[in-house]
Amino acid sequence: MFSSVCALADDAATTSPESSLPMIASMASSSKPAVDGLNGELWLYGGAGMGNAQSLSPTPGLAVFRHPGSNLQAISGVTGVITAPIGHDFGFQLDLNTGTFKTAVQGSVAGHFFWRNPDTGLIGIYGAGQYWAKYGGKSTWNIGPELEKYFDQVTLGGTIGAQGFDFYNVSWNPTVPINYQRTPCNHQPIRFFDNVSAKYYPIDDLMLLVGHTYTKGNNAIRAGAEYIPQQFRGSATVASLFVDGAYGWNKSSTIMGGVKIYFGNSDKSLKRRHREDDPSAIIDHLNTHSAASDAIARAQIEYAIVSGKERCM
Repeated sequence: MFSSVCALADDAATTSPESSLPMIASMASSSKPAVDGLNGELWLYGGAGMGNAQSLSPTPGLAVFRHPGSNLQAISGVTGVITAPIGHDFGFQLDLNTGTFKTAVQGSVAGHFFWRNPDTGLIGIYGAGQYWAKYGGKSTWNIGPELEKYFDQVTLGGTIGAQGFDFYNVSWNPTVPINYQRTPCNHQPIRFFDNVSAKYYPIDDLMLLVGHTYTKGNNAIRAGAEYIPQQFRGSATVASLFVDGAYGWNKSSTIMGGVKIYFGNSDKSLKRRHREDDPSAIIDHLNTHSAASDAIARAQIEYAIVSGKERCM
């Protein structure tokens, strides 16, 4: 009896925590690094966005009627992504974006700090800021957790968290040659945002995406695709073609397409680049603002010009 108890004790002492918790062990152990060396991306894209549609249906954004002032406006931009390993299990990514929408310049910067097992998934934190130079200026900031789960040909993931949205005052005095003032007025409450998606790889060099985005009070469903033609393969640097669209419930639909250039360390499929090199760079797919927001801002600026009074936008 005593010898049997001793044998059980010896077995328990030699059993590792990993063997008793196989799921945790499989997530924590990986021979692959979180980031396969210093790498990056360059995106060049263009498209169109709707920010002034007139909806006649009970569900905003679903009416086919288009007001004369609701024409699609051009979107263009460039995005740079740099990803670096931090030890074996962690990484950091910096996203830089600049572009134009409705003749106004906008820019954003985002950072990702994450743990990743390329065979299992990613857990991290994401933070970003965006500025839109129109009607005195509008800016947003986002912060929240970032998650990805990898299956054989499917990736589920996204970012959720808190978002702040700030307008700025602008005032002119028409009787003074140069009298322009711009001061912040933070009257927009902090609110929820999300950018979640499911990616399917029918082949390793083709990605199909569906998802949901809620940002700046705009709700949208997304769909997109990215493809590396076989004739582009064979080098650590490779180009892909992509298209991404968002159908907004608040007059904020967009569609964009372009080229991504990957700067890696070896020839890889699109799926491996997504899981071993750069996590998803997050661009605000609803670059547009609702008709109400634009109309209010425009009216307030016109009032400021006429009256010389300062108004909060």
